[in-house]
Amino acid sequence: MLSDNKGFKTGFIFMGTVLGAGFASGQEIMRFFCRYGFMGLLGIFFAAMMFFLTGYGILKITYINDTKNSGEFLHFIMGKKPAAAFDFISFAFLLLMLAAMLAGGAEAIKSLVGINSKSASLILAFLIFFVFISGNESIGKINTILCPALILSSVILSACITSNDKSGFNYLSFKGTNEKGAFLSAFVYVSFNIITALPVLCSSSAAKNKASALKAALTGSLGLLAIALFLYMCMSRKFDALCQNPIPMLVLSKQVGSIFCAVYFFLFFGAVFTTAIGCGFGILNRLNGFGINSISCVIIMITSALILSQLGFSRLVSDIYPVFGFIGAVEIFCIIKKAFFD
Repeated sequence: MLSDNKGFKTGFIFMGTVLGAGFASGQEIMRFFCRYGFMGLLGIFFAAMMFFLTGYGILKITYINDTKNSGEFLHFIMGKKPAAAFDFISFAFLLLMLAAMLAGGAEAIKSLVGINSKSASLILAFLIFFVFISGNESIGKINTILCPALILSSVILSACITSNDKSGFNYLSFKGTNEKGAFLSAFVYVSFNIITALPVLCSSSAAKNKASALKAALTGSLGLLAIALFLYMCMSRKFDALCQNPIPMLVLSKQVGSIFCAVYFFLFFGAVFTTAIGCGFGILNRLNGFGINSISCVIIMITSALILSQLGFSRLVSDIYPVFGFIGAVEIFCIIKKAFFD
């Protein structure tokens, strides 16, 4: 029974690291899927399959070889020198993504509560600080609560938007703006998300056997599939009006009403928070290796992320995510090769 719960808990943590400001805002779904029309819908299923294979591959390698952190894991699948380079790149990406989460969360708080961005960033940073000084168990508990809530919120929001749309929209005939590249786009999307998920999944406590690894990979990939499908259903119906908007789901939720705008806020903020926790987990694993005490590591991490967050949410997302996606593709290749073919 304990292993059953562990598998689901790890799956929710997996899901939580992928869900972030870009996902919940609708920006990632719009950029990587909706613009490919109906082929983008197929791309969502392809991405879910890749999340399952890669997630299970990471967990399988971890429980068989008892890796303790991402450095050991990368060393095992790549070799010493490539692993050192990729570990540094992953660290940089995690820190920049944590900064993007602080910036995105601050924008959401500012737009709905009215306080300035710097104060909002400090509030979110304090919450993250509290979670990490409380220990790793609190991280798992938060994701176990938030991820099902995110799924439920996306279902409610999608149902309201689609039920109010009387246009007779047909998903099969939806063209988007790009005719080719849907599956490559989906693969890049999975690739940069694996960079953030890897540090959480490759710890020795993530999965103890094949059954818990399968449950974790299935829980995470199916949960992500469900949320992505519901967001796609919403945004594809209003594609022309939303394709240039940085936060399309905020626009849609405001059209439905103030209650649903509040639902969107908790969806967005929860996604930002879970991803920030996942990124922070990976950053702390690396900082702890320098012999710095845990509280000092948390302070260094959050201070650095706050400084970088001043670059702004849109700039961080648009300039960073696709570039690191191609780097993450190398990790996916090595993971699948080692887990299923060696």
